[in-house]
Amino acid sequence: MFFSGILCNAFFGLMAAYVPLVWIVCLFIDTLSPFQSLPDVSGAATSSTCAAIILFNASKSSMIYWPLEFPAIWLSVLGVDLVFSAGTLFIATFALPHEQSMAGALFNTIIQVRLRHFR
Repeated sequence: MFFSGILCNAFFGLMAAYVPLVWIVCLFIDTLSPFQSLPDVSGAATSSTCAAIILFNASKSSMIYWPLEFPAIWLSVLGVDLVFSAGTLFIATFALPHEQSMAGALFNTIIQVRLRHFR
């Protein structure tokens, strides 16, 4: 998990200038959605987190670690790191210059509260 987190953050740092944040967190495609008011969510972070959950559910106790559990752990780290990095950049981009420190502190506080709540 440590190495995949480092690789993910390095990759995101290099690609953040070229890929829109919405594509990384969640891609809204209104034309493909059967309900026009509910967008289709299929971004890199949400897709990798969903794939990790599916892989964890598909694994059995009799299986070895490498075919399903290892990719699931890697994908779960990828999803969390992408959401956190993109959220930080989103706040830095859309908050006013005199509000950026307060917005960043609020974002980090909410992340920490959510992490402690779900442990």
